[in-house]
Amino acid sequence: MKGVGAPPREASDGIEARLNAPLSEAAARGLEDDLARPLSWPLRVVDEFEEIVAGVALLLVVGSVSWGVLSRYVSRQPAAWAGEVAILAFAWIIFFGAAACFKHGLHPSIDMLVIRLPTALARSVNLFAHLCVIAFCLLMVYLGVIFSREAWTDPTPVLRLPYTVVYGPVTLGFALMLVRHLQFLWRHRRKGGS
Repeated sequence: MKGVGAPPREASDGIEARLNAPLSEAAARGLEDDLARPLSWPLRVVDEFEEIVAGVALLLVVGSVSWGVLSRYVSRQPAAWAGEVAILAFAWIIFFGAAACFKHGLHPSIDMLVIRLPTALARSVNLFAHLCVIAFCLLMVYLGVIFSREAWTDPTPVLRLPYTVVYGPVTLGFALMLVRHLQFLWRHRRKGGS
């Protein structure tokens, strides 16, 4: 018995199959492509740049917070710089981690309605979505450059670093997201996708 608004049985079976699949086809193909051609270490560093920066920033957060706790409770002389370093590094984790998610196709995509559309209309909706992502990344890079440039003369309270260190990850992260999204579209198009 069908409930009100229940999808047709064929659509429901397709959704269940997609939900139960261990790895999306696109992700599996990307993984196969990555495993098919090993990279030399300099190219691998470039290819894994986002993960390297986010990993180093994570180490800085853990190290500075740990040092801040130790200095507060062991020596009774808190490290004033520890909190600021943790905040700065956290900004780098967020935006470079988001760029890494873009690279691996881990950004959320809700296609509950799109899969029910006719093929031509679904392609149009997907194209519009890709154009929106590209436009948003370009806007954020543009705004990030403006904020970074204006913040160059404004120092942080403790370390006296320019606030560009805070706004820089926004600019660089969204630039990398844009590059990774364009790479995804290029690979998808080369493989015969629409």
